[in-house]
Amino acid sequence: MNCIWNGSAEVEIVPGTSIEQACEAAIALATQIGGTVRFDFNSVPMRARKGDNPQRMAGQYHAALGYLADVERRERKARGGA
Repeated sequence: MNCIWNGSAEVEIVPGTSIEQACEAAIALATQIGGTVRFDFNSVPMRARKGDNPQRMAGQYHAALGYLADVERRERKARGGA
């Protein structure tokens, strides 16, 4: 089997992990492999690179989650739901 390193890795986060822990671990791995680490956290796609700030990443996650909740509320309202 041939493998080509494209500079990124995709990882699965263990249930029960906090977003802060996930971000810290992803940044550490990105630093170790010298590339990008991608993961989904509660269906929100995330990306970590060497030098990223875990608190800032967690804040971006919370902002995205709030945005997705707003979209869902608007769609439900448009369908005539509460």
